[in-house]
Amino acid sequence: MLYFISTSFRTALEDLKKIPAIEGRFIFFYSNAPNDQDELFNIAQNRDNKYIAPSSKHLRSFLFNINAKSLLLDILVSQLSLSELSPYQINGGVNNEDVFFGRHGVINHITNRDSMNYLVVGGRQMGKSSLLKALKRRYAENAQVRVFYQTLSNETLIPHLMAALDLPEIDSPQAFAQTLEAQLKAEGKRYIFLIDEADLFIAHEQVQGYPILSVFRRLSEQGQCSFILAGFWQLYQHAVLDYQSPLRNFGEVLEVGALEQDACEQLATKPMQNLNLSYANHALVQHLISQCGQRANLIAYVCDQIIKQLEPSQRVIEVTDIHRVLQGRDLQKRLAGWSVGIGEKEQAYDRLVVYSTIQQASFTIGALMQDLEQQGAHFDSSELEQALSRLELAFVLKKTQNRYCYCVPLFVEYMCADEVEVKRIKELKSWT
Repeated sequence: MLYFISTSFRTALEDLKKIPAIEGRFIFFYSNAPNDQDELFNIAQNRDNKYIAPSSKHLRSFLFNINAKSLLLDILVSQLSLSELSPYQINGGVNNEDVFFGRHGVINHITNRDSMNYLVVGGRQMGKSSLLKALKRRYAENAQVRVFYQTLSNETLIPHLMAALDLPEIDSPQAFAQTLEAQLKAEGKRYIFLIDEADLFIAHEQVQGYPILSVFRRLSEQGQCSFILAGFWQLYQHAVLDYQSPLRNFGEVLEVGALEQDACEQLATKPMQNLNLSYANHALVQHLISQCGQRANLIAYVCDQIIKQLEPSQRVIEVTDIHRVLQGRDLQKRLAGWSVGIGEKEQAYDRLVVYSTIQQASFTIGALMQDLEQQGAHFDSSELEQALSRLELAFVLKKTQNRYCYCVPLFVEYMCADEVEVKRIKELKSWT
């Protein structure tokens, strides 16, 4: 909010306190009286309020456009709490292009191929939603395309799509297809549907015999529609592990994993630079990225916490600032809840694998099975293999030349520090 003062600025401040509508907003003050402006500048130095006011000297610099953008940033940083200025988005898909980095290869792969369907799979908080939202922003720039982004909370899809298309509510897949075909013919544009959190929908489709997916396939084969579905384990199971599933031939499977190294560096440094913050040395950036295993959501969270814990006048991030966040309980809470299986049986297999291997630098599935057998554990080898696939998809494990190792060093430290050997012994007892 920009506030021009035509009366006494103290009267203006008192008036502002009486207006509840401005609560929570930042207020930019300007007065045509230099003395008032300088006093407002002094008041705005208090970071407990949400006031922003340049000095009269600042205003002269703005008038002559002397590094105006940098100057405004200096004013904001000096007068507002850094926690309020943090640009990092740590929950949900990234909406702001300014803090979306990387994934250029997969984005170009999708956008440069017309009339293709894709199944985007990956663990929770691996960046699937951010990727779909980035695709939406890029498709929105194409006048020949209409793009629709839909996040599902249950198995229901058709009514949501009809609402997005501003069409009468229809529940039948065939009626949806007929209505959509008529609209496509009338508009002459290509429609692209981005469907996020598709796991429950796919599980329901499998039980019903894939009626909606069959309609999607027919529409996409006509060349005027493309469907991009994003999900986790259930989508992956039906697309990759179930040889009878029509999903195997519906679209190309793209797995979202570690963020590219250069994108990790940009994520850790560019938003910081916009706040006039820097790292004491580049090795600290590399350490942060390495400890987070190039996992975008962890890097963003750590950077956000660093900003919020800095001293108000601090502009250089030191090693102690990074370690304070990496070793903090808030980050440990983010590392908890790592078991990704659906139901107790799958989660039990997840625990069996992790507790049995977390203290090893790497392992093979054969060595794991042999060790479990020697411990007297009774397990199903196919279920164990699925657990490994599930943990690999969730970016807990990664596989290189038939050997598995853990992706995120922070996770290994977190697990090993929490009496993991006691948990391993207890878990094995339930399998004997």
